[in-house]
Amino acid sequence: MKVNIREVIAGQKNKINIEAKEEIKDIGYFGDDVAFITPVTLKAEILKVDNEIFISGTVEGIVEFHCARCLKRFQREIKERVYAQFGTGRMDDEEMEDSYPVVDEMIDISEIIRNTLIASLPMKVVCDENCKGLCSVCGRDLNVEMCNCKIEEIDPRLAKLKDLLQQG
Repeated sequence: MKVNIREVIAGQKNKINIEAKEEIKDIGYFGDDVAFITPVTLKAEILKVDNEIFISGTVEGIVEFHCARCLKRFQREIKERVYAQFGTGRMDDEEMEDSYPVVDEMIDISEIIRNTLIASLPMKVVCDENCKGLCSVCGRDLNVEMCNCKIEEIDPRLAKLKDLLQQG
């Protein structure tokens, strides 16, 4: 999604308020697809400070994940702060690396929204902190019903010793 910032660049306005909705395609994230259920909403202001242009605001939407423990799909609202700088051509190469480009007095906020959302996603997502997950033997969802499987946890460093004791 592109936003015209001509008035800010020309100095006619110090800031522009924007509110935009953007459809985000599923994101591949640590081997799972993260689906955005609703369009993502960006509420922000684009401002000029000492010949530099910044965007500051919030991005929010509803995301669907797979629980890392029980594998059920669940939804969660994400709301994150957005802050980015735009390169105006008056910056040196090092400053331009940390900024987004301004092309023909337009900025593309799609990449900013996407990068902010990806950075806000947790590495391990669980439906509930108390989720018991799946039985490692039979695969039953332990949140629904307990199973009678005997799970023998052995320290891998002592596994060889157990084998020797069983042989003797």
